[in-house]
Amino acid sequence: MCTAEATASLLQLEETFSACLARIDALVLKPLLQAGQLHKFPSACAKSRDNLNFLYFVTFANYVVVQGFEHLTKSKSEAWKLHKTVLKQFLTDFTSETSMSLALYTVLHKPLQDHVQQYLLLLTKLKEALKEGSEKDVVGSVIEEYVKLEAFISQVLDEACATKALWKSLGCKFTDMLCVPERRLLEDSKNLPISTSTNRSDRVLLFDDVLVLIQGNSFQSFDLKLVWVDENCGEKSTPGL
Repeated sequence: MCTAEATASLLQLEETFSACLARIDALVLKPLLQAGQLHKFPSACAKSRDNLNFLYFVTFANYVVVQGFEHLTKSKSEAWKLHKTVLKQFLTDFTSETSMSLALYTVLHKPLQDHVQQYLLLLTKLKEALKEGSEKDVVGSVIEEYVKLEAFISQVLDEACATKALWKSLGCKFTDMLCVPERRLLEDSKNLPISTSTNRSDRVLLFDDVLVLIQGNSFQSFDLKLVWVDENCGEKSTPGL
């Protein structure tokens, strides 16, 4: 692919993506925001996308963690009932068996994630077509930023889905006290050999801000500033916290 072809493809991709965002914004996000169904959810169609991409996916991930799409689609408000018809027209790519919550989750993140991947592909082709010089260096810098963004999106979505799965598996008593939109699960003693110095916990949950020890129907939480990790393993012990 020559430079002209790569540039033309990038412009075409941008036009298609902008049209897609405008449609999502008009038919999905704005009606839900106006109906009060979404809170603090950034518009997918903003003038500056550099910081918006990060803000959007952080907010999106927080909404996933608290099972926002599940709660939203169970709403019995008149505003939601009216908007549901519009959504069904928009979500034509999904079958009747697809849950509305999964459809919303997909529509509100996949086009942006796909765009980043497609942009990276075309930028790479453009860089290959350019001769050595300042233009090629600039394109290389842009590629590095998009690689970081691609990794960031994958990470926040994976962490959000893992944390959401944890809250769904625990009882209401734990989720009511511990579930915070910004909190993310890092490790679970069910999946990794983690133990405490007392060894009196049925389960150990390490989050990005607290350590939670579950014993029966009760739990204790500790700020990570007060917790240390011991990497030394005794003959009869496992790495402990």
